[in-house]
Amino acid sequence: MRLIAAIAVVGLIAAIAQPASADMADDCEQSRDQDLSIGGCTAVIRSGEFSGRNLAIAYSNRGSAYYNLGENRRAIEDFDQALRIDPGFAIAYSNRGLAYNNLGEHRRAIEDYDQAIRIDPGLAAAYNNRGVAYERLGEYHRAIEDYDQALRIDPGVAIAYNNRGVAYKGLGEYRRAIEDYDQAIRLDPGSAYAYNGRAMVLYTMGRNAEALGDVVRALSLAPDDAATIDTRAHVLAALGRTREALGEFERAMQIGGADRVRKYQEALAGHGYYRGAIDGAYGPNTRAALVACLDAGCRLLE
Repeated sequence: MRLIAAIAVVGLIAAIAQPASADMADDCEQSRDQDLSIGGCTAVIRSGEFSGRNLAIAYSNRGSAYYNLGENRRAIEDFDQALRIDPGFAIAYSNRGLAYNNLGEHRRAIEDYDQAIRIDPGLAAAYNNRGVAYERLGEYHRAIEDYDQALRIDPGVAIAYNNRGVAYKGLGEYRRAIEDYDQAIRLDPGSAYAYNGRAMVLYTMGRNAEALGDVVRALSLAPDDAATIDTRAHVLAALGRTREALGEFERAMQIGGADRVRKYQEALAGHGYYRGAIDGAYGPNTRAALVACLDAGCRLLE
């Protein structure tokens, strides 16, 4: 239910004279089509036409594409190569930190963000991303300090407001969390993550009708997001709409796969409804436990 900040992609510095080179450089620089980016950056790397920062950017951009595809280890390999070529490339440190964060290696990620900030103290993304790492470690106050700094550098970074809202929710400061989600939405009305985040806070506060409005809006923007579907399931359950909630929990598992199923199995076991294997397989026993939990009014992930 959180959004980590979009990985930064920087363009090649040098102008490309020949049309073929321009095409591959353009493909490497764009971030809409990850496969196209990987192909373009690979062509740039193999061309022999680039060196120094330009070559480092090509590796970093390809790493960004692999990161966006969820291939974090391959991304790290490219960021490593970018940094071997150009050890002063702050954005490559920040980007590598994102990949480490996705792998759960939060302390290793923080080391990379620290280095990015030492090189470029004005890099708002590095502060924001370091805040995410601290938040995942439960160090909410340190996370908020980093989000504050990111917003001092660039007050228009909607994701920093969104992420600070997550940290305030972790501290139980729900009013401040809602204020930050409100601001994130003002800056980026198309942010499904901000609507979903605000919905979760409203749900936690027992304001379920308002929460449902926000989660419906979030799903109109990101209809196949498992975390948002999970939020809707929780809100529907809190409203007593248990059969609809069951369908949404099942849809969240269908999209989220074995990891989502394991999360629910662990929660059901913690509530005393499930005694089977935590195997990520949604079968009759898991379903029966989920139905029993919903019928009893348990709040599954709390």
